[in-house]
Amino acid sequence: MSHLSGAGRDHVRGCPVVRHGYSRPRGLFLACGVTMGLTGRRIRPELIVEARADRLRTAHVIGPYNSGTNFLAAMLDKNGIPHTDDGESPLRQAAFKHYPYPVAARAMAATGASADGVLFVVLLRNPFNWIDALKRSPYEFVYRDLVSSCHIDVDLALNHHQPYREHLEGVMNESELIAAFTFDNLVSYWSTFYRGYAEASMRGELDVLLLRYEDLVAAPAECLQAIRAAMGLEPATELVLPLGSAKSHGVSAGYIEARRKLGQPPALGWREATQIRSRLDREVMAMAGYRGLDAPLRWLLGGASRQPADA
Repeated sequence: MSHLSGAGRDHVRGCPVVRHGYSRPRGLFLACGVTMGLTGRRIRPELIVEARADRLRTAHVIGPYNSGTNFLAAMLDKNGIPHTDDGESPLRQAAFKHYPYPVAARAMAATGASADGVLFVVLLRNPFNWIDALKRSPYEFVYRDLVSSCHIDVDLALNHHQPYREHLEGVMNESELIAAFTFDNLVSYWSTFYRGYAEASMRGELDVLLLRYEDLVAAPAECLQAIRAAMGLEPATELVLPLGSAKSHGVSAGYIEARRKLGQPPALGWREATQIRSRLDREVMAMAGYRGLDAPLRWLLGGASRQPADA
């Protein structure tokens, strides 16, 4: 397994940032506005390093289901930041926002969709709350429990996301599609998704800005400024928030409700939280700045009342 720690750790004015040890990195940026919820550190947007703003012309939002991708796309749209959802770009169709990177890379190569000039804004959501949200709204995920193998129903997913069917069916056969969307468990999917885009950035294949959902909700102005800075855009003088639901499918309560719920513990039992934490990828958690591995489960779950008597 390759190590994300290949991107050397540095500090600027007391704030940890991610730097690369490669000669010509495309850029892995961790843009986090505040410390909140499971967030473990604060990084100011102006400390983004190695930005290639001279050639980044549009943003492409990436993230698993229930990670806030529709909300971020709506924010970009309302605040005049160019992004691939604002039109029918080849990249939007080939690198569908919910695809793991190996799938997106195959589709991009087959269709000729280029990532040049594109900032991949990858939304992270802490795995405890993400799995809690997925349990309420699983979309095409098929799983029995948190520790068993899970997969995305490929036929159902492709039927829901036309015209993406023709892109994947043209470059991957049925067995490859099934293998690409099958994972050891839900936690493995979470880790694999984010590791894939981070490592693609380290190999110089993509320009990536990592953005935590928790920071986007708590400090949207700072997060949008981080995106503007990475793309070389002028700072904004005002912020327009999409207060209503950002999507017409699934469950989305809108920004006001998301802000109210920020920092609330997930509705997980003690056993579920233990299963999640024991399977987390430590490098991905550290890269994202989440502190779920060393925090007491009592704290993660919002109190000792959920702890079993024999724990």
